[in-house]
Amino acid sequence: MKKLEFLVFLFVFLIPLISSADSLVTIKTISNHNVDISFLRHNQGYSLIESFHKDSGTSGNVSVTLSTSEEKFDIRVWVKKENIVVVYKKFEEGYAPGSPLEFEVYPDWYIQQLEIEKEMNARSNEISSANAEKLNDSLKNEKNLTLNETKKTEEKNVSGMKGITGFFVSVKEGVSGKMIYYAAIFVLLIALLTAGFFALKKMRGRFPKENYRNEIGIRKLSDKIKEEQKSNLEIIENAEKRIKEAQEQIERIKGKLKG
Repeated sequence: MKKLEFLVFLFVFLIPLISSADSLVTIKTISNHNVDISFLRHNQGYSLIESFHKDSGTSGNVSVTLSTSEEKFDIRVWVKKENIVVVYKKFEEGYAPGSPLEFEVYPDWYIQQLEIEKEMNARSNEISSANAEKLNDSLKNEKNLTLNETKKTEEKNVSGMKGITGFFVSVKEGVSGKMIYYAAIFVLLIALLTAGFFALKKMRGRFPKENYRNEIGIRKLSDKIKEEQKSNLEIIENAEKRIKEAQEQIERIKGKLKG
């Protein structure tokens, strides 16, 4: 009999313990509030299996572990502040033990606040993205303008250098051709004018005014004419000689330029 009673005892008390399963249940709610969690038998009214009383703390999360042999269970949650119920929710879907569960228990005003904050954050992100895009576009435009201005400046400098180079090349070509020719002619003309000037001065020196007046009555007019003709012939011959030499010099310069 004692052995039979012992076996009945084991069957009644130990078998339920062996068949029980653990369920980790997490409640997400507002921070720094009291949270009461009741686990009930499924569809049996307020048939309590186990209850927990926790504080949500700064994180707003409460986790408890339920060990039960019931096939299904329901959950009821009360969130309180100074013994005043802020929000109360039932979860009576009939949950099987052994699996982790997570529930959100927030008052309506808190949910609305979260939605407003999410919308504001989304708008802020959109505005930030739009501003960032505008800033990037502005920086790109400024960079392009700077590059264009630099390019234009470089092109102007290059064209200016080409113009200056062309000018000096043209000057050099002009000097090496026509300028040398005209300069030679100008020098020869100056030389001829100078020679004529000195010849006239020499001719005047031969006939001072005082001697000319004293000899008017003595010398014959024919002798004067002959002397003047002779002197003029000499001047003409000298001038023709110099002109001929100048022409020969010009021809030699032309030949060098053509060569």
